[in-house]
Amino acid sequence: MKELVLFVDGRRLARGEAAIEADDLGVLQGIGVYETIRVDGGRPVWLEDHLRRFAEGLSRVGIDPQQVIGGVGSELRRSIAAACAAWGTEDAGSLRVTRTFGRDGRDGKTLLLVRPRDVLPPEVSVSVATRAKDPSDPLEGIKGTSRLRNFLLQREARAAGHYDCLVPTRDGDLSEGTICNLFVVVTGTVWTPTLDRGCLPGVTRDHVIQVMRRLSIPIRKAAVQVQHLLDAEEVFLTNSSNGALPVRAIAGLRDDLPGAAGPIVQKIQNRYLLDVERHLKDAAEDRAAAGGAVCDG
Repeated sequence: MKELVLFVDGRRLARGEAAIEADDLGVLQGIGVYETIRVDGGRPVWLEDHLRRFAEGLSRVGIDPQQVIGGVGSELRRSIAAACAAWGTEDAGSLRVTRTFGRDGRDGKTLLLVRPRDVLPPEVSVSVATRAKDPSDPLEGIKGTSRLRNFLLQREARAAGHYDCLVPTRDGDLSEGTICNLFVVVTGTVWTPTLDRGCLPGVTRDHVIQVMRRLSIPIRKAAVQVQHLLDAEEVFLTNSSNGALPVRAIAGLRDDLPGAAGPIVQKIQNRYLLDVERHLKDAAEDRAAAGGAVCDG
């Protein structure tokens, strides 16, 4: 197995080397914020979009985003470039950027971990979670490190043989998966929950919506009900690692979805991957023009 790449506060560490103080509230109470970023060809994808969401999350837990992220050419961007370069260009990777709270919000650690991207089948099955969440909870929009609920729900789904589970709200509509956003195709229109339904403002979600608009695929942001799943022509999920991921079955509801054969998700995934390639090419050209001072992405 390929060796993981780990940086802490700009310094590369060997696996097993101590990195975080035991009294960091990121350790004691799980207080922190993170981003997961796709790495292709040794370069991060949609980096600045992820850093914008990272900054919002940091602010909401009381960590100064300027101190952590900085501007163009910052230490964090240089460290991200170094971590991705150390990973190499041959293997698909996933970069996790984590900032712990520390003891007082100012002395936390910034961790970068690059590891292999999950290899998934071309289509997956999901279940519907048995526990609901409050869509009005403001913490639902933060990619925080305190993810016990999602961890337990995902573990339950995977124990039953599914990739993930769809999490309902207390109102009965569906919010998202534990690691993905949800899209449902009904009579040719793609439905996705609005952010006020407790779902994360996914970076890939946003780019996939842009793809659909360019392809003139009707998109509606609204509450998604279980009935939408029953009426669906296609269902797919999005996250940074996998782009658009087709769903072939929903436990207890559907076992006849087209999965990877769905025509709409095929168009979206193909165009999305072209956008990723173009984005990385443009970012590389910008970096070369800047003399290598700006991190790709």
